[in-house]
Amino acid sequence: ILKRNFHKIFNEVNRHLPVNFDLFIDIKVNNVVISLFLEDLSFNENFLNAISRYNPTLEYANTSHSFSTRPQSEVGINKRDDIKIPIYGGDGISNNGSKCS
Repeated sequence: ILKRNFHKIFNEVNRHLPVNFDLFIDIKVNNVVISLFLEDLSFNENFLNAISRYNPTLEYANTSHSFSTRPQSEVGINKRDDIKIPIYGGDGISNNGSKCS
């Protein structure tokens, strides 16, 4: 059920294009989790309404600074137009010799 719900929520991501969020399966709560910022709540409202039927666990932070103590310039995040490959819990990422995050 978790994998199915993850895929269905992932499909809604491509439909609604929410911003500033993380989508993952948390084995501690045994559920799909979405972490997002309160400041983006109104922008992501249609997405959240669309996924509510899958009962994900929602985690909110007051500001985008709540999740990271590093300045945005050091994080090195690039904007992506769409997600090409979903990554599941337990999967690994290799970046050809560069430091891993």
